Amino acid sequence: EVRKLQASTDPKEELTRVSLFLRGLAGIPRIVAKVEVMEFLSQAREKVEALAQDLRVWAGCCIQLRRTTGLRKLMALMLQVGNFVNFGSARGGAVGIRVSSMLKAAQIRSADPTARTLLHLVARFARQRGITPTSLAEELGLVPQAARVPLSTVTQTLA
Repeated sequence: EVRKLQASTDPKEELTRVSLFLRGLAGIPRIVAKVEVMEFLSQAREKVEALAQDLRVWAGCCIQLRRTTGLRKLMALMLQVGNFVNFGSARGGAVGIRVSSMLKAAQIRSADPTARTLLHLVARFARQRGITPTSLAEELGLVPQAARVPLSTVTQTLA
């Protein structure tokens, strides 16, 4: 568009006010780059404020995850149950657990007739030890808010 306006040989008298204005703009060196910079600067403050808010939520969530005792107890309980179930196999005697392993517990059927899956059984054991969904929700209040902020969005904004 800029090149077309610069190459135009139409007499000034035949051009509209808008066309004259755009032709004048087209004569400015590096106009496209300058407009892009102006657009970036006009949006920069909003983007930085939104990013700062997202990072505050993520940082608060990380602090809550590090300080939580309920989640630590729940994961220790999952580790004990997993070691019990896998006793005598290569997977028995594990010293740690991944969060993704907790999701697999929902797929493993329980032999206990009152618990449908291994996760239900672990939930019952957790309640007996004072770990309730309410206590976890109180300890990890920022997790749902942080889950709404995809990490990919934050990294794209930073890039």
